[in-house]
Amino acid sequence: MPIRYRFCAKNVVDEIGCSAFNIVSHYGPEGSDAARDRRSALSTVAHGAEGREDLMSVAKAAELTGPRRRPSQGEGKRATIRAMFLEPIVSELARRHVPVDGLLARHGFSRADIQSPYSRVSLCLYVELMEDAAVYAGDGFFGLDLGTRFTLQQLGPFYALMSNAENLRAALSMFARFQGAWQTRTSMNVLRERESTSYTYGIDDAAIWPRRQDAEFTLAAMTTLVRQLGAPRWRPQQVEFEHSIAGREQRLHDFFRAPVRGQARFNRMTISNEDLDRPFCLGGAVPDAARVMEQHLRDLLFDETENDSTLAEAVTSCVAKRLGHAIVDVDLVARELNLSTRSLRRKLDEEGTSFREILQEQRLLRARKLLDDGRHQISELAAFVGYSDVAVFSRAFKAWTGVSPSDYALHRPFGAVRL
Repeated sequence: MPIRYRFCAKNVVDEIGCSAFNIVSHYGPEGSDAARDRRSALSTVAHGAEGREDLMSVAKAAELTGPRRRPSQGEGKRATIRAMFLEPIVSELARRHVPVDGLLARHGFSRADIQSPYSRVSLCLYVELMEDAAVYAGDGFFGLDLGTRFTLQQLGPFYALMSNAENLRAALSMFARFQGAWQTRTSMNVLRERESTSYTYGIDDAAIWPRRQDAEFTLAAMTTLVRQLGAPRWRPQQVEFEHSIAGREQRLHDFFRAPVRGQARFNRMTISNEDLDRPFCLGGAVPDAARVMEQHLRDLLFDETENDSTLAEAVTSCVAKRLGHAIVDVDLVARELNLSTRSLRRKLDEEGTSFREILQEQRLLRARKLLDDGRHQISELAAFVGYSDVAVFSRAFKAWTGVSPSDYALHRPFGAVRL
């Protein structure tokens, strides 16, 4: 199985506004001649990139690396998205006169996928397609622009469901409830506080990275949908992204009309409770009809065949979803899976693992990803992976890897992420 690396020249990304290296296929170890040749070719082009023409040169140079890889087993495993979300990307690229078919093919897609909007496609490849589309379009704000043009009608039958909501809170609750139906291995968490409510969005699989375009598309689309539901001048209280927004703040602020910050723990939108609970002025909402529609959509989209094939996979999904967001303990996970704690432990043992092993594995994956990103202080990481004490986290990390978090961060290869 090939080792996966990500080459992320941050100075180039900041200069040209989109990650030119996102489109590189990741083959072979860091020191291989082929890997060095690919990095050299792309670095030569990217460091001189100015405007769309040079960005297209970066894209063409990346094509020399060969066809886009498929996710390896365990990487992005079973993370899927409904094919209906491919259509906005294809339409936007066509609107910009960017060749579409070759780009789709490099990610294992074709226009035929759009003809089956409720079929599932790889979320990993979809996110990579979004990142590549930004490069080919010469627009580092491709995801944001896509979100500004998203319409309720593109949600298909969800359009009627959300239009029947009595207020914004009800509409976003429906959005959150169906998140798992149209995109798996993804968390949409809601935290209500005294004056406001926050909605966090994130792909659980840390191996699916970078994902800036997807994050900005999702929060921009949510904002656009709210404005289409009868509040064209609406704005959230605050917007946060897990990626850096250095040099991009003004454009994001202009769209959201709210404070925006990057390098946050989560992608998050905070909305005042007053806005959420104010009745819609759409008229014609029929609550009973909304309940019937929701039940039909649940029957249609929540397919039992999409359930995890093993209990270990189901537990891993629960842990990844909660880690850094909420308390993670065996009793809560067992309750979520409708099992007693004793049964969960016994069944995991029969599958050759344990809750502790799964939790530690997810903590290590999340910690290494955060350290490899280089965006956070080590003092911040403990809470991100579910530890309340930095010293305890540091001892655990050293037990997992043989080195302390500070030594790992100090000696990691520049720009290379080993997952």
